Amino acid sequence: MAIEIRRLIVSKDELKQISNDFIAAGESDGPTGIVTELKVIKKDPISILVQIKTSEDPQTPFSLNEDQLILAFIRYCATKKIPVSRSAKKTVKITDKDMIAFDMLLQSTI
Repeated sequence: MAIEIRRLIVSKDELKQISNDFIAAGESDGPTGIVTELKVIKKDPISILVQIKTSEDPQTPFSLNEDQLILAFIRYCATKKIPVSRSAKKTVKITDKDMIAFDMLLQSTI
């Protein structure tokens, strides 16, 4: 059985922009605004805390779990025209170099 693996690796600054685009598009269940700060609060499973500047509040904390980060990466891939298989298993993890990895694993029955 063949396994196809795709991995996108981004820095925390790039993840901040990906999260900002995801939140600004209204695709998260949190407040709409601009992400001003990002902090990893849990590594496994990954969870991040972002500070969002809204029209009512200069800093509103909002947590993004792995499922929400996967949706944010899928949106990023669609924007950048990076193919993402619907049937691939998708995960987001912190690498040993303190980067963020979006992994897509697709098993084939060849």
